[in-house]
This record gives sequence, structure tokens and C-alpha cells, in this order.
Amino acid sequence: RGGAAMLAQPARALAAEARELFSTVTGTVGINFSKYDDIKVERSGPEAWAQAPMETFADIMATLPDFLRRSVELCGYKVPTPVQKHAVPIGLAERDIMCCAQTGSGKTCAFLLPAIARLAVAAPPDAYEHPGPALPRMLVLAPTRELATQIWGEACKLSHGSTLRACQVYGGADIRGQLR
Repeated sequence: RGGAAMLAQPARALAAEARELFSTVTGTVGINFSKYDDIKVERSGPEAWAQAPMETFADIMATLPDFLRRSVELCGYKVPTPVQKHAVPIGLAERDIMCCAQTGSGKTCAFLLPAIARLAVAAPPDAYEHPGPALPRMLVLAPTRELATQIWGEACKLSHGSTLRACQVYGGADIRGQLR
């Protein structure tokens, strides 16, 4: 009964989920972007400079799936940190990245955004229909439960509105609850 009413419920649920996920977004509060150009960035390897650094997140928006563009906007990403400025375009070009930067420098977004963009393009159409055991398509390892939880939270934000599902699994907790 009523196709529009049936579609409204998932839309309302998605909007409620977005409010919850993005309610803690602080954007770039406290970051002094004028100092970013003073930070030295090194690239190495063959064709290390083949992908130009992005100046703003607007530079890459056209290459992202719709859900990811919306998530980037809801996260308040406008000016990339130095690690994001260099790593995101390299990741979107499907090249390997290894980054080293201080805590709070944006590394999580720098590696998740290109990975989620790639997974979305290659997503199987029946992502939610698979009846068997989990078939992870990406694995992120973290040294602590706290960092795993922070990465999972960012993955949930960036994959919001897609068929992708972020999960976290860590030691010391009941495995049955984590496998759901």
C-alpha cells in the first residue's frame, strides 16, 4: 500500500541516522590553516608527483559517488590537511600510500575516503542480500580499541547512504555481538 509511504520510512530512517552520525562533527574548529603551507611533505617512489595535491575538497567532489559527496559535506570538510591534500588524490588514483603524520592530522579521512570511493564503484548490487557469512572487502587494522572505534565512526560517516557497511571487531568483547 502506498509506494510513497513505503519510501518515506527508509528516507526518515536515513535522515535520523545522519543526524546521529554527524551530530558530533566539529569540522575544522581550532585548526590554523594558514600554517599548513609551512608543513614539509615528502613524496617518493616512481611517479610520486603524478597526482597533483588537492587544494580544497571541491577539487575531488566530481570524482566521488553521490553518497560520499554528501558525507564529505556533512563532515564539514572544506580545506584538506597536508596529509589529506596529498594522500586523497593518490588514493583516488588507486596508488599505494603510506602516511606518517601527527595525531589529529586527518589520516583517517585520507585513507578511508579513497578506499570507500573505490569500494562503492566495485560494490556488488546485492550487498545486503548475501545470506552467508560476512565477506569483508576491506580490512583496517588498528593497534588499540579506541583507535578502532574512531576509525569505525569515520567509516560509518563516510559510507552513510550507501550499501557499504562498516563494522568493528576487537579483542576482549563478545564475538557474537560483533558478528551481527
